[in-house]
Amino acid sequence: MRQKIIVSVFTVLVLFSTTISAYAYRDVSSKHWAYPAITEVTDLNLMKGKQDDLFKPQQKITKLEAAIALARATKKPAEMTSHEFVDVAKNSVGYEEIKRLTSLNIIPKTTYFNGNTLMTKRDLALWVAPAFDIEIDQKHASKFTDVKVGDSAYDTIHDLVDLYIMKGATNQMFLPHATISRAQFATLLQRGLQFKEREANYEIIYDYVNKRYIDTTNFHVEKMEEVVTLTNEERVKKELPPLIYDPKLSQIALIKAQDMITKGYFDHKSPTYGQPWDQAYLFGYRFNGYGENIARYFTTPEQTVLGWMKSEGHRANILKRKYTHVGVGIWQDYNGHYYWVQHFAGEK
Repeated sequence: MRQKIIVSVFTVLVLFSTTISAYAYRDVSSKHWAYPAITEVTDLNLMKGKQDDLFKPQQKITKLEAAIALARATKKPAEMTSHEFVDVAKNSVGYEEIKRLTSLNIIPKTTYFNGNTLMTKRDLALWVAPAFDIEIDQKHASKFTDVKVGDSAYDTIHDLVDLYIMKGATNQMFLPHATISRAQFATLLQRGLQFKEREANYEIIYDYVNKRYIDTTNFHVEKMEEVVTLTNEERVKKELPPLIYDPKLSQIALIKAQDMITKGYFDHKSPTYGQPWDQAYLFGYRFNGYGENIARYFTTPEQTVLGWMKSEGHRANILKRKYTHVGVGIWQDYNGHYYWVQHFAGEK
């Protein structure tokens, strides 16, 4: 994963309400460092107070508490396993949640669950990554001296730190066998939810070629929307149906714009991903026909679309009847020059 992902600041919308929020806990004031996270996980019913009005943020979290919260946080479907833990009764608190995580191979199928055992940072990393569908690789920006190569959690720990879902005690020390507080766990859960939110909003994606997550936050939304509008105006002039905006296509186009700037080329064929349709396939996009327009140094959407319309090949893409979807990626190089990429696709 090598480079650390820059975390976008955004507000997570609360979709569910409960009878108690963090502001109601006597031991969690609005000035508490974990107040936003505790508020969110409480409102989403992922964690509850230890008593009606006490969250006990400094209390260490147990395996049972962590399992219940993670099972509620993950949205992955599961076919229930037949495995049973000797020390987890069918009518006990957390039985269904533990069963679900075990079915998803997040919790190993051991003889005993030991739910009252305190959760360590190392073991939690091994639960969190699969719970939030995080890709694990062997490239890391972080490097901790107390997490040894050969440890089964080595790559997972470093990748979660690179993604800012977990944190080290210092830049060199992770303290893998340290336990964590309920406040720390609430914050970790919040970061995992934010990561999934960014994925759903096409702001981050895993690159299987370069083995890293790519930040694909769109910083030029208005320009992108204007390119789509102008493109469809040209199609309407020719009595062609307007193209449907596709955020996934825009994400792929943005990756191409970034790649051209990073690798120092300007061409339809990427030295990294190959032809545009090859790139689309690598990032999981399925299509029936695929095309690409590229431009650079234009400063406005109007100039860019006009330039494409003056070029026979680019104009043909804009006016191709077979295409039904469009996406636009815009990125600036270090000198402030714009790179414009437009991707077209036929009905999937």
